[in-house]
Amino acid sequence: MFGKKCMRCGEKTSKESNFCQNCGLDLSRNYNPRDYGMLGKDDFGSLKQFPPGFGSLLGNISNEIMKNMNSIMREANNGNSKRIKSADNIKKEPAFQNIKQSGISISITASSNGEPRINVRRFGDAARGGFEGDGRNVIEEIGEIEEIKEVIPNNRISAEKARKFSKLPREEAKSSVRRLGEKIIYEIEVPGVKSLGDVVINRLENGIEIKAFTDGKSYFKNLPFNYPITNYRLVRGGKLVLELIEAD
Repeated sequence: MFGKKCMRCGEKTSKESNFCQNCGLDLSRNYNPRDYGMLGKDDFGSLKQFPPGFGSLLGNISNEIMKNMNSIMREANNGNSKRIKSADNIKKEPAFQNIKQSGISISITASSNGEPRINVRRFGDAARGGFEGDGRNVIEEIGEIEEIKEVIPNNRISAEKARKFSKLPREEAKSSVRRLGEKIIYEIEVPGVKSLGDVVINRLENGIEIKAFTDGKSYFKNLPFNYPITNYRLVRGGKLVLELIEAD
């Protein structure tokens, strides 16, 4: 039954067959066994010897393969383009881009004459006169700014009193301190002092010096801070009361 052997693949086939049933080689032609391409010695010529429709079948298969490859390449390119665009958006669109910053900063400093000076600086939407949404002015939003009004205590006495008080014995006054809200209340015991005209308060570099005089004695007290004095008074019982505001 099998009287032929394919010179290409070695598969046996019947004598009546003109083509190898395994690889499709044209068995009716004489081939040089030393050199074969995919379809024989003459690749293109051998296509004419294939059974009817065989070349068309190969062409259809090739076309389908190319269509699939083109489709795969287009999808890959589209995917890469989307990823690149997404990456560009991440770079171009900063985080929190929809958050608008605005507000004010307040600083309190001492002027050349010793009086407090308040500086209000606005930024963002506040710099244009108000916050977005309600349109109210910044000052209306935060309320009125309460200035620290520092009083300037008496720090001078007449030359006659200075000579008189310099001869009196000196004594450090007793004191107590307490906090009332934002205020610091300092109470200094000065029994016998009749008026604030006999009290001298001097500001030092790192503190406050207090002197008070009676007819027979002088009192002194040094406070270890230099906070602004908002009020001071002499009360019954011989106490000098100072109200101060703690400041940085």
